[in-house]
Amino acid sequence: MFDIKKIYFKLNNYEINIDVNDICKITYNGKSKTIKKEEIVENLINIVKITFDWKCEYIDRRYIDGNNWELVIDNKKYRGHAKYPSKFETLENQFELIIDKLI
Repeated sequence: MFDIKKIYFKLNNYEINIDVNDICKITYNGKSKTIKKEEIVENLINIVKITFDWKCEYIDRRYIDGNNWELVIDNKKYRGHAKYPSKFETLENQFELIIDKLI
Protein backbone atom coordinates (compact mmCIF):
# COMPACT_ATOMS: atom_id res chain seq x y z
CA MET A 1 0.00 0.00 0.00
CA PHE A 2 2.73 2.50 0.94
CA ASP A 3 6.04 1.95 -0.84
CA ILE A 4 8.05 4.97 0.34
CA LYS A 5 11.19 3.98 2.25
CA LYS A 6 12.99 7.27 2.84
CA ILE A 7 12.13 10.98 2.98
CA TYR A 8 14.59 13.81 3.49
CA PHE A 9 13.71 17.51 3.75
CA LYS A 10 15.99 20.48 4.28
CA LEU A 11 15.06 24.16 4.38
CA ASN A 12 17.96 26.40 5.39
CA ASN A 13 19.04 25.01 8.80
CA TYR A 14 15.90 22.88 9.31
CA GLU A 15 16.54 19.24 8.43
CA ILE A 16 14.49 16.06 8.84
CA ASN A 17 15.25 12.54 7.67
CA ILE A 18 12.64 9.76 7.89
CA ASP A 19 13.46 6.08 7.40
CA VAL A 20 10.04 4.54 6.78
CA ASN A 21 9.41 1.07 8.25
CA ASP A 22 6.84 -0.31 10.67
CA ILE A 23 8.88 1.60 13.25
CA CYS A 24 10.14 4.79 11.59
CA LYS A 25 13.45 6.34 12.55
CA ILE A 26 13.18 10.11 12.36
CA THR A 27 16.20 12.36 12.63
CA TYR A 28 15.41 16.01 13.16
CA ASN A 29 18.29 18.49 13.33
CA GLY A 30 20.69 15.76 14.46
CA LYS A 31 18.48 14.11 17.10
CA SER A 32 16.92 10.71 16.39
CA LYS A 33 13.71 9.14 17.67
CA THR A 34 11.52 6.27 16.61
CA ILE A 35 7.78 6.29 16.06
CA LYS A 36 5.26 3.76 14.76
CA LYS A 37 4.52 4.25 11.07
CA GLU A 38 0.79 4.19 11.76
CA GLU A 39 1.20 7.42 13.76
CA ILE A 40 2.56 9.35 10.75
CA VAL A 41 1.30 7.42 7.72
CA GLU A 42 -1.36 10.06 6.96
CA ASN A 43 1.33 12.77 6.94
CA LEU A 44 3.58 10.67 4.69
CA ILE A 45 0.74 10.06 2.24
CA ASN A 46 -0.03 13.79 2.21
CA ILE A 47 3.62 14.60 1.46
CA VAL A 48 3.55 12.28 -1.56
CA LYS A 49 0.23 13.73 -2.77
CA ILE A 50 1.47 17.32 -2.42
CA THR A 51 4.56 16.63 -4.54
CA PHE A 52 2.82 14.49 -7.17
CA ASP A 53 2.98 17.08 -9.97
CA TRP A 54 6.05 19.02 -8.89
CA LYS A 55 8.97 19.68 -11.23
CA CYS A 56 12.41 18.70 -9.95
CA GLU A 57 13.80 22.23 -9.73
CA TYR A 58 12.48 25.63 -8.61
CA ILE A 59 15.23 28.22 -8.83
CA ASP A 60 15.01 31.99 -9.13
CA ARG A 61 18.50 33.12 -10.10
CA ARG A 62 17.66 36.79 -9.55
CA TYR A 63 18.18 36.30 -5.80
CA ILE A 64 21.56 35.37 -4.39
CA ASP A 65 20.40 35.33 -0.77
CA GLY A 66 17.13 33.41 -1.08
CA ASN A 67 16.19 30.33 0.90
CA ASN A 68 17.54 27.00 -0.31
CA TRP A 69 15.48 23.86 0.10
CA GLU A 70 15.70 20.20 -0.86
CA LEU A 71 13.27 17.31 -0.67
CA VAL A 72 14.10 13.68 -1.50
CA ILE A 73 11.43 10.98 -1.55
CA ASP A 74 13.26 7.71 -2.15
CA ASN A 75 15.18 8.51 -5.36
CA LYS A 76 13.06 11.46 -6.51
CA LYS A 77 14.78 14.75 -5.74
CA TYR A 78 13.27 18.24 -5.64
CA ARG A 79 15.20 21.40 -4.90
CA GLY A 80 14.85 25.12 -4.99
CA HIS A 81 16.35 28.51 -4.32
CA ALA A 82 14.12 31.56 -3.63
CA LYS A 83 11.24 29.87 -5.48
CA TYR A 84 8.65 27.34 -4.32
CA PRO A 85 6.16 24.98 -5.97
CA SER A 86 2.46 25.01 -5.20
CA LYS A 87 1.45 23.82 -1.73
CA PHE A 88 4.97 24.25 -0.32
CA GLU A 89 3.58 25.68 2.93
CA THR A 90 1.28 22.67 3.20
CA LEU A 91 4.33 20.44 2.80
CA GLU A 92 6.11 22.29 5.60
CA ASN A 93 3.03 21.86 7.75
CA GLN A 94 3.08 18.07 7.26
CA PHE A 95 6.68 17.94 8.49
CA GLU A 96 5.78 20.16 11.46
CA LEU A 97 2.96 17.76 12.37
CA ILE A 98 5.41 14.84 12.30
CA ILE A 99 7.91 16.76 14.47
CA ASP A 100 5.15 17.62 16.95
CA LYS A 101 4.50 13.89 17.40
CA LEU A 102 8.13 13.39 18.45
CA ILE A 103 7.91 15.87 21.32
